[in-house]
Amino acid sequence: DKTAPEPDNFEHNIDIFKSEGWVKWGVFSDPHVCSIHEQLDYLYSFYRICEEEKCQGMICAGDNSAGNGTVYKGQIQDLKIIGGDKQIKYFSQVWPESDLPTYVISGNHDLDLYKQCGIDIMSQICELRPDIKYLGKMAATLHQDGIKIRVVHGEGGLGIVRSYKPQKMIDSATEHYDVSIFGHWHVNLHIPNYRDSICLLPGCFEAQSDYLVRKGLTPDLNGVILGLKIADVNGVKKIVRHTVDFLDFGVLKGG
Repeated sequence: DKTAPEPDNFEHNIDIFKSEGWVKWGVFSDPHVCSIHEQLDYLYSFYRICEEEKCQGMICAGDNSAGNGTVYKGQIQDLKIIGGDKQIKYFSQVWPESDLPTYVISGNHDLDLYKQCGIDIMSQICELRPDIKYLGKMAATLHQDGIKIRVVHGEGGLGIVRSYKPQKMIDSATEHYDVSIFGHWHVNLHIPNYRDSICLLPGCFEAQSDYLVRKGLTPDLNGVILGLKIADVNGVKKIVRHTVDFLDFGVLKGG
C-alpha cells in the first residue's frame, strides 16, 4: 500500500535481556484481527507456547488488525468487523491475554483508518490493553546496552526471491541492527547473518484470502521463538549465538 504513512522510526529502550546468557522472544506478524481469515486459535496457542518457553516478551511486526475495507479492491468482503469503534472493541476483547508484554508496530492495514479519518487504531487499542505496547507506525527500534532490534513492516510485493526485499532494506539502513524483523509478506525467512544482522520474516496468522489466491500467494501460518545468547565481548554487549524455532501448523495443533 503505497499510500501508507511514513514510518515513525521511534527508538525504545526496553529490557531485551535481564542478564548475560540466553533469552527468548516470541516473534510474529500479520494476525489481521477482524479479518474473516484470522486464525486466533493458533495465535492463542503460540502465546501459550511462548509462555511455556519462558520468553521475555512478544514482538509483532505490524498488521495486527485487518483494516477497514480500503486496503485493496474488494477488501470489505474479507472483514468480519467493520468500523473503528467496533474493531477497537473486538480487538481488545479477543487478543490473547498474557503476562508477557507484547510490543507492536502498526502496518499498512492497521493504518487504513488513519488514512481515512486520522484514527490510529493501535494507539487506541493499547490504551485499553496495557499489556500491548505501541512502538509507532511502520517501523521502530528496540535497544538495550548497545543491542538493537529493528522491527519493520514492509511495502509492496516480495519478488520472486523472498530474500531480495529484506536484504535491500538492510543494505539501505543508516545504522547497524543486531536483529532485523520484517512483517507484511506473510512468509518465513531466516538469514543467519546478513551484514552482521540476523534477518527474520516470521510468517503470519491469517489464512489464505481470496486476494492472496488471486495473487498466487500462499501464506506461512506460524510464529517464531527467537533465542539470543548475550555476552560481554571486550566490554561491549553482543549477540554471540542465536536460535530460530519456526512453530508450524503441526506444532501449533499439538501434533
